[in-house]
Amino acid sequence: MKKTFTKLPWFYILLTFYPLLFLWTVNISEIDPSVVLRPFLVTLLGSAVLYGILYALLRNIGKAALVGSFLLVAFFSYGHIYYLARTIPALKILNHHTTLIPIFLVVFGLGIWGIMHIKEFGSVIRYLNVVSLVLVLIQVVQLSYSYIGTFYAARRPVTLQSGLTVTINRSDLPDIYLIVLDSYTREDAMKQDLGFDNSQFIEQLKNMGFYVAPCSRSNYRFTLGSIASTLNMQYFPQAYANDFAGSTFWTVINNNEVRRQLESVGYKTVSFLGDDPRVALTDANILFQVDRPALDFSSLHAFEAMYIQSTAVIILRDIDTRLKISQYFNVNTASQKTSLVDYSGMSPDNRDLIKEHVTAQLFFLDKLPSVPAIAGPKFTYVHISIPHFPYVFTPDGRMLTDPGFYSAANGDAVNQDYQKQGYLSQVQYINSRIIPILQTIIAKSKTPPIIVLMGDHGLRDNNRYTNLNAYYLPDGSKGLYETITPVNSFRVILNEYFGANYPLLPDISYSGDGYVENETFKDCLP
Repeated sequence: MKKTFTKLPWFYILLTFYPLLFLWTVNISEIDPSVVLRPFLVTLLGSAVLYGILYALLRNIGKAALVGSFLLVAFFSYGHIYYLARTIPALKILNHHTTLIPIFLVVFGLGIWGIMHIKEFGSVIRYLNVVSLVLVLIQVVQLSYSYIGTFYAARRPVTLQSGLTVTINRSDLPDIYLIVLDSYTREDAMKQDLGFDNSQFIEQLKNMGFYVAPCSRSNYRFTLGSIASTLNMQYFPQAYANDFAGSTFWTVINNNEVRRQLESVGYKTVSFLGDDPRVALTDANILFQVDRPALDFSSLHAFEAMYIQSTAVIILRDIDTRLKISQYFNVNTASQKTSLVDYSGMSPDNRDLIKEHVTAQLFFLDKLPSVPAIAGPKFTYVHISIPHFPYVFTPDGRMLTDPGFYSAANGDAVNQDYQKQGYLSQVQYINSRIIPILQTIIAKSKTPPIIVLMGDHGLRDNNRYTNLNAYYLPDGSKGLYETITPVNSFRVILNEYFGANYPLLPDISYSGDGYVENETFKDCLP
């Protein structure tokens, strides 16, 4: 048995399933084990076919296993590196397929060249067998420990959240909206940092019946942590450590507590999918999509979609999407006509990013007023990436033509002067669009709706945590308070309107190396 293990390349099988086991371990608390079966079978079939082809070409089990393993590692790591580059400034150059694909091809080519020049495979096979076995055993032990602990915990008596209580006719349940405006800063911070008076917009909200929390702060300074904590009504203290690929947050955002509770009493979930699936509920009951690509993952379980997105398959997905929207600049909407962006000095990836971004935002803003017409009580969540960069919209909805607003990495502004002007232009643009949308939603709703309009975080520096946080509730501001943060938004709503008994959490803003608590509210306006 010992000789069999050390001579045969078992590492090929072990490395084939390591990425799936790792992802399963990271998300074990969010998924049922049965969800892993289909990805397991597809991975098994694909790796077997790959090995068969390589063995037919190379006629050597060692070489076939080494080349296959090298190819599989590259395939399964591509998506992780691509998304990792979004969160680390030093790696942002890798957040482009035109850069990352050549690097992978060069590394793969050098690896194949090295494998072909190995004279003695025995020691390499033994080493890789041991390493891969240790890696897999670590995941198996973690999975086993977690499931054994869950089994014994389930046998102990516990006090569970009582769930929601509905005391009115189902047809009279209020529609609930969570509308996120990415990077929308609180009024006082916008004036302090940018010298812009946004009081007219705040007064419009108040006149419509919104309660605007004057001292609100976001719970995290980055989007995925903020959205995940809002929808799950809880903190994720290790958020920064797990944010690199966004895999954990993608799962907890899709399978969130607010959605689960509302669906348990008959709500439909409505969401919008654009250029970033990580901030959408991709398996919602009703999913509005900019364009359904040939490689459509929305019908899959969130874990399956996340598994696919972590691989090199995202190259095909992005190519397909970009081909389909290549004519976007000729699009005319009911509210505006776009004009050409100046592409001078811009990379192809930035150009495609801006096309996707503009198409998605216009689609969301045009479709959102139609949601009240959908029958039955609905929980609607939409993430609108305005006023976040790329800064392309003028206050009246035309397109900015100066490339300084969007030609830096990932479509960002080239300096802070452009950032300030571009950000404020988009603040004014989204103000002009969102007010009529909110008015339409309220007017067309049979029962007065519940609306949460929030920024997931602020813009920059010390005021990165200061976010817009506004509520439209049928009974006014009942249960709300000046220092409320998004983690408590739905705790208040579910307690006040659905008979839940969630205790309010301390309002904390987490940072990368701990949390900000003692200075959270001292700078807000009275």
